[in-house]
Amino acid sequence: MRILGWSGFGLKQALVHLIDQEAIDMQDNTVKFCVSNLTCQLSQIGLDRVVQSWNAHRIPGRGIPNERAAAGGPAPISEDLLPSAAVAADRFGQEFGSSLSREAAFGVDPFHTEEDRSRAQRDFAVAHPDPSVIFDNVVNNDHSAFHEALFCLLNATERNV
Repeated sequence: MRILGWSGFGLKQALVHLIDQEAIDMQDNTVKFCVSNLTCQLSQIGLDRVVQSWNAHRIPGRGIPNERAAAGGPAPISEDLLPSAAVAADRFGQEFGSSLSREAAFGVDPFHTEEDRSRAQRDFAVAHPDPSVIFDNVVNNDHSAFHEALFCLLNATERNV
C-alpha cells in the first residue's frame, strides 16, 4: 500500500506546487477537467500496481492470491465484503468519526464532440505515449514530467474544444 500512498502524496505535491506558483487556476473548468483527467489516469497506474503486487505475494495462512485464483473460477463476494461507494463512505464515517467529500470538483467536460476529445487524446498520447513514466517520476519526487504533461493536456484540450 505504500506506493499508493506515496503516489497520491506525490500527485498532490505536484498540484500544490503549481497552485502555489499560480501556474494553474483551479477555478477554471478546463483546468479542473484536465487536472482530474491526468490525476485519475496516473492514480489508476498506482492502484493497478498495488493490486498486481498484492495478488502476487504470499498471505500467511492463505497462500498467493494469483495461484489460488488459477485453481478455480471466480468466487462470489457478498455485498457486505465489497459495498458500494456510498455504503463504504458511510462506514468510513461511522468507524473513524469523520466524513468524506461527497461532491467532486472534476470540472465540466469541455469537448463538444467525441471527435474533439479523440483528437486531444491523440495529441497528448503523441507527446506522452507512456503515462507510467510520468507516474514513476512523481513517485520519486520529480514533478517536472507531471507539470509538462498537464500543460500538454491543457494545450491539447484548448486546441480541440
